[in-house]
Amino acid sequence: SIHGYGDNLTINNIRLGDLSPADHEKIEKEKGGRNYKPLDNVVVSHVKDSSTLICRKPSDNGVKAFIEEELIDGLCCYSAVNQGQLNKTIVDAVVKHLTEEKLPTVPRSIRHKYMSAFLLAATGITEMDRMVPKVAGVEAPELMFKLSRRWGYEVKGIPENEAIIVAAEGNFHGRTVTAVSMSDDPDARENFGPFVPGIELVPFNNIEVLQSLFESKGDKIAAYLVEPIQGEAGVIVPDDDYWTQVRALCDEHNILLAMDEVQTGFGRTGENFA
Repeated sequence: SIHGYGDNLTINNIRLGDLSPADHEKIEKEKGGRNYKPLDNVVVSHVKDSSTLICRKPSDNGVKAFIEEELIDGLCCYSAVNQGQLNKTIVDAVVKHLTEEKLPTVPRSIRHKYMSAFLLAATGITEMDRMVPKVAGVEAPELMFKLSRRWGYEVKGIPENEAIIVAAEGNFHGRTVTAVSMSDDPDARENFGPFVPGIELVPFNNIEVLQSLFESKGDKIAAYLVEPIQGEAGVIVPDDDYWTQVRALCDEHNILLAMDEVQTGFGRTGENFA
């Protein structure tokens, strides 16, 4: 039984607005997967404005299920969703297209008029030649991994099943098996093996080690898949000349430079892309 909206949303006679922070925690632990450990005693309710969240915390006297407090939102969404809270341009466009345009959802086997608009806008804004729309952040490095391997076999001429993808130590590309196969974080890898083969790690911002690897195995390396600035590692910015040297090395050894800009793209470094 599901009915209502907002705090009046009621599921099997449990009304959302009656739940305390402890109730929310209990439900998550009993009904959800334990892949995250959220902050204790804080439940986000709704957005007040673009940078303020309304949060629910335990009541000191226990009379109420919760009290509400304002919390400054220093994230305002992040990673693959960095448009902020209640972005009016986006909200208005979504509402207009769903109500006035009656926008349908169809499979990619049927052309949609807004795909053309989307591709024109996206390539225009990004100044890229082509783009492939995806949903989640991890799909970007997943696609780069696949494209790089296929390019390595079909264009570079790497022997079948011998392609190498180079990644940087301290990286974070997501939580799929391919992504954690590139990771050197023990917590991300524990009990998820066997991992995707054909991956080599190098220290981030160390051009000497990268050059040595390219010289020894460059004929089988398809791509260097890397973040321009490492985000999850602590916002690690490389030396000013690092990427110039990396670009030159990749060109010299016919290796693709695949940049994961889930953390840095769309204006977050002052340019569209780092």
